Amino acid sequence: MGQGWSNEAKALYREAMGLYHDALRAKPRYAEAHLNLGDALASQGRIDEAIGEFQRAIEAKHNFVMADCALGRALAQQGRFEEAISCYHTALQIDSDDLPSLNELAWLRATCPEAACRNAAEAVFLAEHASKLPNGREATVLDTLAAAYAAAGRFSDAVEVGHKALDLATLQHNPALAKNIIARVQLYMAKTPYRQPAPARSSGL
Repeated sequence: MGQGWSNEAKALYREAMGLYHDALRAKPRYAEAHLNLGDALASQGRIDEAIGEFQRAIEAKHNFVMADCALGRALAQQGRFEEAISCYHTALQIDSDDLPSLNELAWLRATCPEAACRNAAEAVFLAEHASKLPNGREATVLDTLAAAYAAAGRFSDAVEVGHKALDLATLQHNPALAKNIIARVQLYMAKTPYRQPAPARSSGL
């Protein structure tokens, strides 16, 4: 159980896990239950197990965009970036307007610690697309767009959009995100793109 969790949160987690397992015992190919179980496992750092659940969700339900996106996210957490990119592309082939897939793939293409997996042009294309969606004017989406512009060497655009992301994060009372955006904007002002730190390659078991 994750450190810092309250007893109430731990109890709710155990209850949810029990419900997902009950659902899967009754219906082993219940795609949504596999997805939810995978999300719960990922929240505990049990990434290998989460990946297995996301894969089972995809096997159980064709064109399951949420599961493809979740699998991409989990693979990226393990540093399996090429596989993650493939999963995001699969999700976007199913739904080219899926905001989480657009945003997460753009972020990975802009900020990946492995140079071979970065693609600034694709990051800008995806992030601009995401920002133009009806629900795309979010701090996290604009933060990604700023990172994409910086990756493409468009530092003045990155600073401008980064400040907009910061305003939104502040309005949304998200101090952790705001702090991170401030640090990134400072990089862009110094004409330096943001790069994610390389993840620890462990399953979290």
